[in-house]
Amino acid sequence: METLHVKNKAIRIINIAGEIFIYLFVLFLFFDTKLVMKTRYVLQGLSILKIIFDHKSIRIYGKSIYFGFLIILAIGICFNLISADMESAHMFGKENIRFQDGLMLMIFIKNHKQIRNIIYIFTFGIILMST
Repeated sequence: METLHVKNKAIRIINIAGEIFIYLFVLFLFFDTKLVMKTRYVLQGLSILKIIFDHKSIRIYGKSIYFGFLIILAIGICFNLISADMESAHMFGKENIRFQDGLMLMIFIKNHKQIRNIIYIFTFGIILMST
């Protein structure tokens, strides 16, 4: 019984940290690339922990879209390997694997309030960039 309580507490902490780092990630998109990279690494770690501890409650809408992106990514890497050298396939994968960040965001977004907060952060960043 106590291990279930500890697990629920850990899941709650992971969810709160994930939500905070989502907001930081979106905000840092407008400021510094090193901060984006660091928050992305933390989000990747939190996503892995969420998948391990709380995989039953993850509801990702638009799974078919992400599956389509994965197929396009795999086919693009294969065709780059066939038509060009290994370096171009590496560059293709490096540039087009960014949808993974969107998947990490979707793992932690649970309601419309969080989506609205992300839209507010985007609007704030756009206003800052335009001034």
